[in-house]
Amino acid sequence: TKKSKKYIWAYTPTYGGYVRLDGITMDKYVKVKIHTVDSVNMRAGAGDGFNVLTEIPENTNLKIKIEGISSTGEKWYRVKYNGVNGFIHSSFAESGYVKAVAAEDEPQLTTSSETAVTAEKTSAGDRDTIGKDGFPTSYKSYLDNLKKLHPNWVFKPLDTGLDWDEARAKMVANPSVNTIYTTYAYSYRSVAKGCYNYLKHTYTPKDGSKFVAASEQAVYYYMDPRNWLTENYIFLFEDLRYHADYQTKEIVQSVFKGERYYRNKTLYKNADSFVSAGKKYNINAVYLASKALQEQGSGVNSGKSGGKTVYNVFNIGANDSKSGGARNGIKFAGSGSSYLRPWTTIEKSIAGGAKYISDNFIKSGQSSPYLEHFNVLNGLSKVGTHVYMTAVYAPMSTAYSTAMSYDIYGIMDKKIVFYIPVYRNMPKKAAAKPSIDWEKDNNYYLKSLSVKAGKKTTMLISSSSLNYNTSFTVKVSSGTSKVTLSAAKASSTAAKVSGAGTVSLKKGDNVLKIKCKSSSGLTRTYTVNIIRG
Repeated sequence: TKKSKKYIWAYTPTYGGYVRLDGITMDKYVKVKIHTVDSVNMRAGAGDGFNVLTEIPENTNLKIKIEGISSTGEKWYRVKYNGVNGFIHSSFAESGYVKAVAAEDEPQLTTSSETAVTAEKTSAGDRDTIGKDGFPTSYKSYLDNLKKLHPNWVFKPLDTGLDWDEARAKMVANPSVNTIYTTYAYSYRSVAKGCYNYLKHTYTPKDGSKFVAASEQAVYYYMDPRNWLTENYIFLFEDLRYHADYQTKEIVQSVFKGERYYRNKTLYKNADSFVSAGKKYNINAVYLASKALQEQGSGVNSGKSGGKTVYNVFNIGANDSKSGGARNGIKFAGSGSSYLRPWTTIEKSIAGGAKYISDNFIKSGQSSPYLEHFNVLNGLSKVGTHVYMTAVYAPMSTAYSTAMSYDIYGIMDKKIVFYIPVYRNMPKKAAAKPSIDWEKDNNYYLKSLSVKAGKKTTMLISSSSLNYNTSFTVKVSSGTSKVTLSAAKASSTAAKVSGAGTVSLKKGDNVLKIKCKSSSGLTRTYTVNIIRG
């Protein structure tokens, strides 16, 4: 329906259309306290197409009155500033009130946090509660230890607004966005359909021949912030703005040169480019260097495109494929004209890549190594999407490289601000690390499953073909009083099968359970409904 300019209209994503605000009754306002993290235009409506009413300065305290969604699906906040009501984009706001301070004294991370952290009064069972400081109580011992080691460090809760179980379930819903290198033990690898052949014990490559889908347990382990609140891995959560006083050429060089050998001699020679790109696009230069090292290893990704040699230092556009994502990265480096492309020199690749990361990640609520993989500040629907690098451990490697370089040059005791994600209803204990024992695996499948009633045997799962089903129905005659269930594990390791054997039947439905427990401890339950009569 054509919208009249006489009224204010709101877009509803549920129904894909607009409604007049004068026809809506609001039961309650949100009234969440926020502050702006940069100067921002306040507009007449939720979207860039609406007129600018005024500009709101950085670090202005506001209250969200209504949360709105633009026609492109982006979140906007309706606020009041100097007596004027209007909308600001959520990426320019952060939870809580702050005192106005100079930007260089108090770095602010651009996020799109949805709600303010509030103390929870109760929790169920083993679930954690959030304290007045905005952190779950289980974070306290980790942060206290770090504060003793580095008194100048600042820890800030970064509220995701997400329930932990819902967020992690969404993160593992698509196995292709979390990969693991094949040097990791079997417990780190997914055995989901499309990722694993349980009869042959082979894994389906997701990027080249060496990256396979990560197991759910591995993803939970890497996703749980508490596992990384250590002196080195805390840099997963570092503020990623450029700081000239300690992100210098010498420190960048230390990322690429070890004590006895060059980790990457080519990138070492281009240290100046990382510093200049960091300064120009307001990104931590050491972070950029660590990311490049993680992507490139000892070489630099280059290839031919349009008859010219091009480079892709950050492997941007290198979408995972069986043939290897690096080829896609070269195609991206040589195509288009945005972000200084084509990247015909390493310098252009560094500068253009830095601009790409700034525009597509840091300005989109993915402004730390952690958030680049775990996109948890843009609502539940975005979790498991827009992943910078699918290797689930990659952000930790980037953080570690940064810490090592800071340590070499005595940076560790400076004031560094860390924005640490917080989830609702977290378990009191951090997610466990998968087993590193190569004698264990996650194969919890049955190689065969059959039901014998009298002289008739019904094969439900056959060792001759893959069958990922877990629910089966078998009908037997009313005169059948017993059946025998036979099951065999597919794993060659110490998996265990329970629930098989001879079972007496009653009239009607008989729901039987067969369980296969992998050697790593995972359990898969098969349900067989025997209908008698």
